[in-house]
Amino acid sequence: MTRLLVLLVAFAVAACPPARAADAKGPNVLFLFADDQRADTIAALGNPHIKTPNLDRLVKRGLAFDRAYMQGAFQGATCVPSRAMLLSGQSLSRVDEKLLRDETWPGAFGKAGYTTFSSGKWHNGEKSLVRSFQEARCVFSGGMTDPLKAHLADVVDGKLGTPKLAPKHACAVFADEAVRFLNRKHDRPFFCYVPFDAPHDPHVVPDDFPVRYDPDKLPLPANVLPQPRSTTAR
Repeated sequence: MTRLLVLLVAFAVAACPPARAADAKGPNVLFLFADDQRADTIAALGNPHIKTPNLDRLVKRGLAFDRAYMQGAFQGATCVPSRAMLLSGQSLSRVDEKLLRDETWPGAFGKAGYTTFSSGKWHNGEKSLVRSFQEARCVFSGGMTDPLKAHLADVVDGKLGTPKLAPKHACAVFADEAVRFLNRKHDRPFFCYVPFDAPHDPHVVPDDFPVRYDPDKLPLPANVLPQPRSTTAR
């Protein structure tokens, strides 16, 4: 899980060093995307209770947007349209949630000569996954799952294969796959997209997770009211 903590970022684009081959042009791009992480849960952006040491380092070394908002959804699962808007640049009233009508920017990177890779959660349909990325490993195709029991699949011959039970926490698997890809020798620039499925419900972490909290010391949000007493109708 150490690698997970190093890689996890709420919403960031990081430019990596240039590809190693002499004829490669353009910066490498690593995009890390957390699921359902609120901006006010990051210590470096003002939260005194939640511990986010690695996110804090990214904030201090880079640039943080603190006035960016998701436009909402016309359904309960806001992550579907929000991911579609993010990947296509379309507004909520214009976006195709299956990402089949409009070009995605991972796909545009591929057309520009980049190697494109993804590992993580994909919630916009298999057809758009293989249309956007040349390579994809350990993909969770769906909305919510227990990350310790996640079923992940690779893209093989242009199709998403049969999901298999992950050997450990899904986010750790995604991070490992990303690190493996980054450590490869690349003969052209790459675009690596890693959409973690945390900290989305059900908020399951391994027993050895390094960040711990005392629930009695965590303040509740101001809009949380005490549980009302049950009443009996007469």
